Amino acid sequence: MEEDAVWTDGRGIFVQYVPRRKPERLLRAISERGAGKKAALESVAEPNSAGAPHALWINWSGGRIPPLADRAAPARLRKTINERADAFQAMTPERIDRALRRNGLASACAQTEGEARRTGYDRILFSRRYKLYVFHLRIAAIVRLADRPGDPVGERRIDADADVPLHKKMTRIAVRAAYSSGIDAAEVIVAAREQGRLYVESVSLPCARMADWLAEAYAEEIVACLNRFAEEQERTEPPVLGMDPEFILFDSEREKVVAASRYLQVQGAAGCDAFRIASRDRTLHPLAELRPEPSAEPRQLVVHLMRTMRIAARQITDPSLHWLAGGMPRRGWALGGHIHFSRIWLNAELLRVLDNYMALPLALIEDRSAAGRRPRYGSLGDFREQPHGGFEYRTLPSWIVSPVVTKGVVALAQLLAMRYRRLNRRPAFEERLLQAYCDGDADMLYDAFPPLYEDLSRLEEYDRYADYIEPLMRRIMARKRWDEQADIRRYWKIGIFS
Repeated sequence: MEEDAVWTDGRGIFVQYVPRRKPERLLRAISERGAGKKAALESVAEPNSAGAPHALWINWSGGRIPPLADRAAPARLRKTINERADAFQAMTPERIDRALRRNGLASACAQTEGEARRTGYDRILFSRRYKLYVFHLRIAAIVRLADRPGDPVGERRIDADADVPLHKKMTRIAVRAAYSSGIDAAEVIVAAREQGRLYVESVSLPCARMADWLAEAYAEEIVACLNRFAEEQERTEPPVLGMDPEFILFDSEREKVVAASRYLQVQGAAGCDAFRIASRDRTLHPLAELRPEPSAEPRQLVVHLMRTMRIAARQITDPSLHWLAGGMPRRGWALGGHIHFSRIWLNAELLRVLDNYMALPLALIEDRSAAGRRPRYGSLGDFREQPHGGFEYRTLPSWIVSPVVTKGVVALAQLLAMRYRRLNRRPAFEERLLQAYCDGDADMLYDAFPPLYEDLSRLEEYDRYADYIEPLMRRIMARKRWDEQADIRRYWKIGIFS
């Protein structure tokens, strides 16, 4: 079996590749962005002499990460791209297809002719097909593929930064497809139907052979990734957290959800969120949303949250309406508890820690009805970048079901953001556990929890947040589910319950 080789630009970028498929143009493009630094070619058996303070190790071969990576830089100073490429190589198209579907993506990666008829996917009906080149949660380039074999126009480059709704939607899908497949750098083919329906046709590792323009696009993302990683490593200030958890107003006598917009403005600390009905071309605002002032201190953020609850209680003048939170307190009403992170680098490693150390444990105590929001909502790794900087983690249900759960989630989020690079377990990569998460199967998920809890309790800063986190951990260990039919005002002593 041919041994991988490793190329370095001498300033922290390492590319692992198969010698007979050397990505010549990519290496040249990276070298040209290296301010004249001399590049060196090494075998995986030789030590590295670059001496870079931070290292970005890119697995372009699809093989295992070699021991040389540890000599390039210690694990705490090294960011690895496509660390699980060898595991991805072993995945069948059927397994990739299942992984995408479990994360709410329409996939045609492994469809037979019969399945195509059943699901409505017919390549002939898709007028546009695109290949998106993903590199670490970003799109390096987009190409529109030939509409049919023999098309004289062939492939056409598309402006990946263009403010086009279709491009934005494809970008989100391609990034999610790569993330759901367990890799960071990938080529994703997306097919678009005239009606706007998008399917993922394939997910594959990036090729070694590429045009100069694509090599330059990749090199730009690679260098930027190393720079952002170095800045993150040198960051000393704690991350700042915000939130916008949702709840609904429920009239128990009429068994009806009452639109929050009847009482709350769209904007404001206590406002309402939009819900668009495409079939009627209408935008409603039925969900109440709390938007407390952000803080780097969990205790202060909870104080801000309680303040917005009191504001909402003053504005919602009908005290008979129940405030319901959770995942899906009423059928068809999926709620989210989005956590906002700023003053921290958005990266795949952080997202996977949030998935494994927060989303999976929280699924052990959510109401059985909450699994109904998945996979359309609540898929692992769901995020959205914010125009003002930072990002929101969108996977969690609305966790304002009680002070114990809320305090635990907020403190845990802060702890994970501070020390995510020291947490290495990834049970969500196991197909059976991912399925259990999607199904809300707490019995299957529970076996993965004790090692995660042990990892958390060993962190230096754990004791600092233990007053908030420990009650949540005890509840998870007891598998005490929350009740989504309960009025959350009772637990928070809000309004008529104060």
